[in-house]
Amino acid sequence: MKKENELINDIKEQFSSLMNARSLAVSNDKRILEFLLENSNFKAEYKERFFEEQCGALIFKKDDFLNFLDLKLLSASYTSFSNKIGLGTSEKRFLKNNENVVLNFPFKDGVIKGGQSRDDDKSTELFFNNILAKSEIDVLFAPKVLNNFELLGKGNINEVLENKPNLLIKGNNLIALHTLKEYFSPPKRKKQSQTNLH
Repeated sequence: MKKENELINDIKEQFSSLMNARSLAVSNDKRILEFLLENSNFKAEYKERFFEEQCGALIFKKDDFLNFLDLKLLSASYTSFSNKIGLGTSEKRFLKNNENVVLNFPFKDGVIKGGQSRDDDKSTELFFNNILAKSEIDVLFAPKVLNNFELLGKGNINEVLENKPNLLIKGNNLIALHTLKEYFSPPKRKKQSQTNLH
């Protein structure tokens, strides 16, 4: 949470209070955008967290920014729906008048850290909020190296590999599955433009 605290203090110093910064963001005031993208020492961090590039333009993710300000006093395990399950919309309109209806449930907005060994059996599970604890989530989802494994099967290693053996992974399910997904995902290929020769 160190990085998040640094960002909060940076915003406070610039706008005197988080409420002032929030008001500017709600009204789409250019001063908040100039600070986040140009004047702050943390502009690269702000750009990565609160802006999205589309068609060559930067789009301000205002809701994410406002949530970040609103949740400053809460821990990384915060969830918007701590004990309720139900249908909801971001615009708080009647469901029949809105097509963007989602099912909300506890820790929907979180990523579980989980234990890494039997020593952690009695520990409380940690659910990191995607906005508040972005750095922790980035570490969890960073590519991992799988080691200390052995291939089980008959024949030499080449024959075993050709038969696509199963791999027993001992550790955190989420991290293991995310690592395997990254490893086995097909590489993204750039679309090649076709040129007609006459």
